[in-house]
Formats: sequence, C-alpha cells, structure tokens
Amino acid sequence: KDAGSGTGARCTAESRNGDGVGPVLKVTYSVATSPPTPQPVPPTPQPDPPTPQPVPPTPQPVPPTPEPVPPTPQPVPPTPQPVPPTPIPPVGVDIVLSINNNDDDYEEYVGSSGYDFSSSDLELPFDGSTEQAIGLRYTSVMIPQGAVISSAVVEFTCDEDGSGTPIVTLAFEDSSDSAAWTTSNEPTSRTKTSSTTSWTISEWWSVGSTYASPNLAASLQE
Repeated sequence: KDAGSGTGARCTAESRNGDGVGPVLKVTYSVATSPPTPQPVPPTPQPDPPTPQPVPPTPQPVPPTPEPVPPTPQPVPPTPQPVPPTPIPPVGVDIVLSINNNDDDYEEYVGSSGYDFSSSDLELPFDGSTEQAIGLRYTSVMIPQGAVISSAVVEFTCDEDGSGTPIVTLAFEDSSDSAAWTTSNEPTSRTKTSSTTSWTISEWWSVGSTYASPNLAASLQE
C-alpha cells in the first residue's frame, strides 16, 4: 500500500501499460547447501602376525616335549573416526522480477470506488487531490522455502517530473500466492505483512531515471 502525507506531493512512475515493463522487484537471497554425507575411513590394514616357531630344546638325556612360544601380542589399532566435512557457505542468488500482465499494476482510489487497470503511469501516492493505493503483482516468483532474503527493492522508472516530498508506506501481501486484482479484492482490502517500510522520497524524480525503494527484505521474508 502506498499512503501519502500531503495533497499534491507525488512521484510518477511508468506502469506496464506505459513502457511495457513497469516497476521491477529485485531480490537477493541465499540458500544453505547440504554438505555431503561423511563416509567412514577404512582401517589401516595390519600385517598378519608371524607364525610362531618352536624353540629347539637344549639337548637333555631325555628331551622334553617342545612347547611352542606364544606370539608377541599385537596392539589393537584404534577405531578410525570419520573426517568431518568442510562447511559449505550459502549460495547467493539474485533475481529480477517484472510485472507480466497489464492488469497486474493497479491504482485504487482510496476512499472511493474508483480504480484504474490501464493507466500509463502510477502516481505515488496522490493523483491531484486523490490518494491512491498502488498494487504491484509479481507472478512465478521462485524463491525456495527456507531461503534467507538479504535484499528486496522495487525499482521505478520516472514518467513525469515529481513535486513535493511524498511519503509512501510499502508492504507485501501476507500470502504465498497473491490473487489477481479485482474491484472487490483491491490493495487496501488485502492482509499485509506485519513488517512495513516508510519511504520519504526527498529527491525529486527526473523523467527516464530509475529510483529504488528502501530494502524490503524483512517484509518479503514474512
């Protein structure tokens, strides 16, 4: 949801209808790689003990029966211990997500029943005196379960020169599979993540330049 702090303060970004791309979501995450299963170390082969040889007796008038000399006991080799695997650092992955359908960036007119599926640009957060909630829907997001997200930013391309100092609040929908926008299921009616980010846009945007939001990793991690 994008909520503004004052009438007329706004930044205007390209929508998918405007430039065929719209705002992009850039995410960096890491996944721990499982180490290989340790294999036991085979024991070091020990040589067979020598076959004991009888000791010839000292000649006696009556020779005793020779007794074999027992072999010298051999030390028992220690049980080999498996060698622990070398830890494998997490693998970092960078992905860039675009809006795939024209209806996936949505302008909801807050406080009224108005909306716009087909605007060529997105005003953050006011269009004139009308406050807007902007919904951006990204599909086919392949972030694996258990991934640790270190960075997530939305990058906007400016469509018109900005004015004032807009303040917007950014959050993700608390859903693993966000439904398409409809007039009965708009951005303000969705359940948001508990982590939100306030973005004060103090720099006036210039046409054609790109501007990235603050890091939204905590919100996306939810």
